[in-house]
Amino acid sequence: MDIIFLVGGVQALFYALLLFNKKNKQLADKVLSCWMLVLGIHLLFAWLIFEDSIVDILWLGGSDSGIFTSHMVFLYVYSKILTNPKFKFQIRSLLYLLPILVVYISSIPFYILPYQKKIEFASNKESISFLYILPIFFQILFYTIYLIKTLKVISAHRKSIKNIFSYDTKVDLAWLKNLIVCFMGLTLLLIVLALVLSFKQSNVLTVDEVFYLSLVFLTFIIGYQGYKQGKIFAYETKTPTRTKKGKIPSTSGFGQTEIGKNAQALIDLMDKEKPYLDSELTLYSLAKIAGLSTSELSAILNNNLKNSFYDFVNKYRVEEFKREIKNPQKAHYTILAIAYEVGFNSKASFNRIFKNFTGITPSNYKANMP
Repeated sequence: MDIIFLVGGVQALFYALLLFNKKNKQLADKVLSCWMLVLGIHLLFAWLIFEDSIVDILWLGGSDSGIFTSHMVFLYVYSKILTNPKFKFQIRSLLYLLPILVVYISSIPFYILPYQKKIEFASNKESISFLYILPIFFQILFYTIYLIKTLKVISAHRKSIKNIFSYDTKVDLAWLKNLIVCFMGLTLLLIVLALVLSFKQSNVLTVDEVFYLSLVFLTFIIGYQGYKQGKIFAYETKTPTRTKKGKIPSTSGFGQTEIGKNAQALIDLMDKEKPYLDSELTLYSLAKIAGLSTSELSAILNNNLKNSFYDFVNKYRVEEFKREIKNPQKAHYTILAIAYEVGFNSKASFNRIFKNFTGITPSNYKANMP
């Protein structure tokens, strides 16, 4: 069993190296690289614990309690950075270390136990469960707090997608939401294991073994998906400076009359220049093309066109697809090829969006078109 922990630790260190040497890496990649480094060290520590030399290094027992807690802190900070392009580490960011410090302080009673007592506890011969349960209690507490905080961050981001992006591939952070669910499961497991220990139904090493195995599985998901995760805010998020060459005139304070005049100008821009063919079109890039601020563009979409940015752009893509699929010159094109040509960037999102707008699948539309 211990070989699995060794493989998991080496795997985590390998991902840390990949992320550290990643080209055009962003702050999120650097944080993830540090997280993978910590995970690697943590799993290698587990490998040592479960080696035959366990008695010789028992004095290290409990020293990884704070490392367990650090994983939740890393998850939260990583999520914050991915979803907030303006995130910066400040002095107050040191507060993220507070949960780790609390867990370590709660572990002091166990650290100062005589060596023989630790051996008896590890072999389930000594009833000193409270000394082990106390750090686990704080771990469960902080796991729960940070999981809820992280879930709120991801949920808020997913709600904002339709107002900023014309696509959701790699920006909806579905894998990160699934990871949160996995960590929720791990938290429940931690609760169960704490109960098992308190009733002395198993020894400490058996309980830890189950937990570490779960961590090996999660390490693979974090490393693999984190490395694949691209930069979400690939475009400048500052309000573009208006120039005289703007395609749409100023809305002069965003009054309803002024905004209404520009709604048709925006539609004309979409029809003539077809910016929606860019599969990575965002609110920022369209605002720049139109010569508007993002606030002005949002006001036009929300107040006059009654549409989110996501639906507004994808409706044009669906209509363009319906035109192109009938083009005799593209009769040999596959449905997916045309979908990519009109601005969609994944098969799954194309099928979902097309059915939302038309009520049928793309293949059914092609089979029944006049």
